[in-house]
Amino acid sequence: MTLRTEHGVRGDDLLRWSAIAALGVVAPLVAVTRPYLGGVGVLALAIVMASGAAALLGYIVRQGTVPRTSAHLVLGALPLIVLYVASTAANPSTAGITNVVQLLLVVGFTAGLALVRWSRSSLAMLLWVPTLLVVAHVAWWLALGAPRAFAGVFGHPNALGLFALAYGHLAWLLARLSGWRSLRRFIAVSGGASILLLLVASGSRATWLAAATSLCVALLWPSLTRRRGVYHAAFGAIMLVAFAVTVLLLIAPSHAWGMRLQELSVALTGQNLFSGRHLFWDDLWTAIAARPWLGYGAGVTAESVTGYRWSSHNLYLQTALQTGAVGLAALVLFLWSVWAQFRRGRADIGVRIAASCFAGILVHQVFEISLTQNNLATGYLVWLVVAIGIARIQRPAA
Repeated sequence: MTLRTEHGVRGDDLLRWSAIAALGVVAPLVAVTRPYLGGVGVLALAIVMASGAAALLGYIVRQGTVPRTSAHLVLGALPLIVLYVASTAANPSTAGITNVVQLLLVVGFTAGLALVRWSRSSLAMLLWVPTLLVVAHVAWWLALGAPRAFAGVFGHPNALGLFALAYGHLAWLLARLSGWRSLRRFIAVSGGASILLLLVASGSRATWLAAATSLCVALLWPSLTRRRGVYHAAFGAIMLVAFAVTVLLLIAPSHAWGMRLQELSVALTGQNLFSGRHLFWDDLWTAIAARPWLGYGAGVTAESVTGYRWSSHNLYLQTALQTGAVGLAALVLFLWSVWAQFRRGRADIGVRIAASCFAGILVHQVFEISLTQNNLATGYLVWLVVAIGIARIQRPAA
C-alpha cells in the first residue's frame, strides 16, 4: 500500500504509514491530556501540529513548487498572520507571540496534511484509538447513570463534545467509503453510534448547534454547490447567523424575551442560556467599541478588560478585542478562503463531509474559541478534518 502526495509523488511507504499510525494514536491523546500536562501538553500539541508544516516544507523542497491547495490556504491566512505579527510587534507579549505561533501552526498543519492521499486504510488507522476512547466514555457515562453535562477525562463537556464532533465526521466518511461487511465499516459505525451518544452525554449546546448546522449543509450540499454565487452566499449566511447570534446574546439579558429564553433553556436542558457570559460581555463589548479598528493587541484576553478570569467564549469577539474590525475582516477572509476551496471537489463525499464540519464549527465559535488560541488542543482535530477534505479535492481516494 502506498500513500501519495497531492500530485502522486511516491514516498517511503513504511515511513508514511508509520506517521499516519502515530497521528492516529497521538492526536486524540493530546486532546485528552492537554488540560493536565500544562507546558508539556502545549509542547506535545506544537510538535504534532508542526509535523504538518514539516510535511509541507519537505514537499516544497523536493518538488520545487507549492501545491495549489496549500498556496490558497497560506494566501488566505496571510493578512491575519501579518496583522497578528504587527500587533505583537507593537505590543510585545508572550501571549501575543504564542497566538502568532498558533496561527502559523494551524496553517502549516492543515496545508501539510492536505498533501496526503487519504484512503480508507489511512482513515481506519486514524479512528482505531478514538473509537476505543469513545466507546469507553459511553460505557463510563452509562455506568454513572447517564448524567447531564458529562465530561469524562476531557475536563469539560464542551471539549468532549468538540472531540466527538470532529471524529464523528471522520467516522461518517469512513463508513461511506467502506464496504457493507468490512471491518472498517464496523469500526466507523461503532464509533459513529458511540459518538452520537457522547454528543448527547456532553450536554454541549454549542456542539449540538454545530452538528445541526453540519447536517443541514450536508443535506443541502448539491443545491448549495450547483452555482458559485449560491455557494459563496451560503458562507455569508452562516457568518451572518454567527454574528447575529453573538449580538442577540449580548442584548438578551437586558430584555424580557431574553429572560424567557433563559427559563426555557433551564427547563429543557437544565443549563443557563448565557452560561455566565451576561456577567462580562457588556464590559467586553464596551472595550471593543473603545478601540474598534485595531483592538488592544494580539495577546490581550477578556480578563484584561472585564475583571473576570474567563475567556471571551467567542472567537469573533476575541479577534475583535485583539485586532479590531480589521482583524475580524482578516479572520473572515481566511475562513472564506478555506470554504471556497471545497466547491472544487464538490462531487467527492469526503469534501462534502469536511465542508459540512467546517460550516458547523463556524457556528460553534459563537460560544467557544477552538480554531486557535484557548481550546486549540481539541479544535485542531477540526483542522484535521478540513485537511482531509482539501486533500480529496484534486485526488479523491477510495
